[in-house]
Amino acid sequence: MAILLGILYFLLVFFANANMLLRTIKNNTFNKFRKIIVAFYSIIFAFELSLITQENLIKELLYYSFIILIASTIVFFMIMSFYYIKTKIVYEEHFAKAIDIWEIFNFFPIFFILIYYLKDINILNYEYIFIFIAFVFFYKVSKNAIKVPKIKEINLNEDKLKKDLKIAMIADIHLKKNLNDEFFINIINKINSLNPDLVVIVGDLVDTGINNVKNLNYINELKSTYGTFYVLGNHEYYHGVGSIAKELKKYKLHFLDNKSIEFDDFVISGVNDLMGLKLKTFEPDISKLKPKLDKFNILLTHQPKFVKKYDVSPYDLILAGHTHAGQIFPFSLAVKLEQGYLKGLYNVKNNKMYVTSGAGFWGIVARFNASSEIVLINVKSK
Repeated sequence: MAILLGILYFLLVFFANANMLLRTIKNNTFNKFRKIIVAFYSIIFAFELSLITQENLIKELLYYSFIILIASTIVFFMIMSFYYIKTKIVYEEHFAKAIDIWEIFNFFPIFFILIYYLKDINILNYEYIFIFIAFVFFYKVSKNAIKVPKIKEINLNEDKLKKDLKIAMIADIHLKKNLNDEFFINIINKINSLNPDLVVIVGDLVDTGINNVKNLNYINELKSTYGTFYVLGNHEYYHGVGSIAKELKKYKLHFLDNKSIEFDDFVISGVNDLMGLKLKTFEPDISKLKPKLDKFNILLTHQPKFVKKYDVSPYDLILAGHTHAGQIFPFSLAVKLEQGYLKGLYNVKNNKMYVTSGAGFWGIVARFNASSEIVLINVKSK
């Protein structure tokens, strides 16, 4: 009986969880009411959690959660190992899909384990308080992911500039076939409202096969004095980087494929992502860039740890993304450990680097203690 209830509960959580629901919504009509949907399913999810009161059921769920956690991890590594032996490739679309499936299976075991140990906290004995807290939490983290990012404004001073430079920066939108047009359009409209001199997109714009993305044409709506500048992120490599690069070159943006573009008093340069080193395609090559020491030099790179691997001393301002600020705490700790940077403004070898938390999301539709952002960098001439 406990096994049957456990299976039923897994299904209830799966279909009720707003994150899983929003991942499957493709119709923009439903997206217009996504806040109501998130609220409704968050209430159901919170109520279902309150039903776990039988001690034996909790232990049964905990036991089978451990089994699912271990089994799904073993299967995941077996599949990816087999795929690697067969093709010698692992960093592409199959890898991304496998992570999605593994993530779904492991969400439940980890969550049940946490609930089991939290049962000793007195507040969980108050059923309706618990329902309210759970509702607020799941509604908030889902809403944080799908809302239009706020503007984060940064002010810098620069001697090399003859006039002020206003830079609008975004990263990590992760366009895919189930991300509605409204989200992307609202980001573009918000950027245009800033009247920037240039717009930079530092990677992970596309997160699916290029044929699945139908709204890239909105990039042409971005407006600025000098144009839109883009570099690859690691997720473009997962879904056919060659075809994505070819498609993006059709739009009104400067694809900085290890290239520099010189203007009157500044130079903007961009390098391909570090993932290219593993795949031996679209590799980063900083030697191809052409900074001018007498001008203000801007470097675009997706992963901030790039500055630890290469000499970036000629660049006055480095702009990076990738981290999502951890997206869901406490994953921010792991991101900081792996990248060396999380979000915000850093001093790098006497120069400045800004790491954005990103405008979109990856994986489950959730952001917790890691708000999305559109960055406006005001560089003042002296």
